[in-house]
Amino acid sequence: MAKTYKVAVELSTEATLQLFKLEGYVIALTRTLDNVYRIAINDFPIDGELDYYVHCTGWNKTTWSLKISLDDKDITPEPIRGMIEKGYSAVRGSIKF
Repeated sequence: MAKTYKVAVELSTEATLQLFKLEGYVIALTRTLDNVYRIAINDFPIDGELDYYVHCTGWNKTTWSLKISLDDKDITPEPIRGMIEKGYSAVRGSIKF
């Protein structure tokens, strides 16, 4: 059975977020005035590792970076970053913790 965590996500970019997924679930992030998409979710089930997917569109060379925290602890092992090329950027990965 999966353990539940408080998950906080921050995606910093001037690009447009098209799709964000955690553990296969589509998650709606809220964009703030400082060009950061954010969400905090309580009691999110995770079993061993956290799978994520990011798809952004926008101008070429626009960068983005992702930060994920569990129970107020940053679990991003290294900066998760991307850059728009040919109008989009799509990255999939997982974080073991």
